[in-house]
Amino acid sequence: RRAEDRANTYRDRYAARDLLLIVAIVALSSLDAFLTLVLVENGAIEMNALMRSLIDEDVRAFALAKISLTSLSVLLLVIHRDFYLFRAIRVGSLLLLVLAFYSGLILYELSLLN
Repeated sequence: RRAEDRANTYRDRYAARDLLLIVAIVALSSLDAFLTLVLVENGAIEMNALMRSLIDEDVRAFALAKISLTSLSVLLLVIHRDFYLFRAIRVGSLLLLVLAFYSGLILYELSLLN
């Protein structure tokens, strides 16, 4: 397709890069869940009230909710990757932003453990 025809359209096929981004983001989200539980076990407090209540109720529910919400969100971003947000930001570029966010969050959590 021509570049101007790709805006605000859905794709039939996705690139391997998209799959790699999905796997990387979900893996980092899973690692974030694990590190959050380790930090909470060592006295930290989960700042997200919903996640904090899930941790207090059932750790498995917390992990399931965190990974499910992340997976669904990333899937929606991938499906809409060629759409534009506010006519300026390509939704697909948000995937890189989410990856960068999770990478920074993991580094921060690891620094808290030291």
